[in-house]
This record gives sequence, structure tokens and C-alpha cells, in this order.
Amino acid sequence: GTASVLATYLLVRALFISGGGRRETPAAPWLALGAALLQTISLWHLHLSRDGSRVVLLPLLLTLGLWLLWCGLRGAGRWTAPSFAGAGACLALTAYTYLPARLVPLLVLVLVGHLGWSRRAWLRTRGWGVLLAGLVATVVLLPLAVYYAAHWQALVFRMEMVSLTNPAVHGGDPWGLLAHNVAGTLGM
Repeated sequence: GTASVLATYLLVRALFISGGGRRETPAAPWLALGAALLQTISLWHLHLSRDGSRVVLLPLLLTLGLWLLWCGLRGAGRWTAPSFAGAGACLALTAYTYLPARLVPLLVLVLVGHLGWSRRAWLRTRGWGVLLAGLVATVVLLPLAVYYAAHWQALVFRMEMVSLTNPAVHGGDPWGLLAHNVAGTLGM
């Protein structure tokens, strides 16, 4: 729990560095501190931290992985390769924490794809790092992939249990159930 707050602070602060990674915007420390504070008092963060289950590792590993990826994409120096390798490891380890983490590769592909499209020359010089992160992620994910290849139902079981498209879940009214769940979440 506490490490996730630090990781959030580091990620938000890193996102507000400009000038080729050399200059921090004046508001960066305050924005980072505000994000860390909001996470600290979040009901979900407090609950999952106290629960002590593996689910609490998802925010830590995802935030740390995105911070390391951003540091690798942003910088050029001796810490660039370890940043990319660490990002690949952290982002891949999220798959071992909580089933919705299977969307993390999609998130990373969208981020890197957007950067590749909008800043082609910038990403072209860092393509090796993205490949390094992908290679490390593949090695970390290999045992889980082998398990899921042999036990396909374990991969989709939970999604089928909670899916709004499952009639046993929505009872004939998927939109009503969705509205009820959104209202309940907003009411927390």
C-alpha cells in the first residue's frame, strides 16, 4: 500500500518533466503530492492495503512499471536500459496479481502506439528499449502463458462469472445492472 503511494508520486512527477527530460514544471511536485494524497485516502486503496491480498500489488506494479517505462522513453543515459527492463518486468508481473491486469498490455500498446504515431523520430530512437521491455515481459509471462495454454478455462472463468453479457448475472436487464453498479460505485 505505502509503496504504491510513492510509485504514484514518482509517476505523476515524471509526467510533468519537459525540455527533453531536464526541466520540471513548477507544479509537478504539487500535482504529484496531490495524486499521492488522493490515493492515500482512497477507500479502495485503504481497503485493499488492509486486506493484504495479492490484488494490492496491481496498483504498485502498474504504476511502477509505467514510471519506469516513461523514464526509459524520456531519457538517454546509463539508466535507460535498466528502466526499460524494469518496466517490462513490473508490467508483466501485474498479470500475476489480479485478472483485469490482462488489459495492461493493451494500455501499454495504446501508449507506445500513440507515441510512435505522434512522435515517430522520438520513438524510433527508443525502439530498442521498447523491444527490451517486451522481451523481459515475455520471459516473465512465459510460466503463466504455459499454464493458461494447458488450463484455458482458468483464463476465462472469472470473466464469464461477472460479465454483463451473462444472463445469469444480469437477469435479463444488462443495462439496468450496469446503471445500478455505476451508481453504487459513485456513491462510495
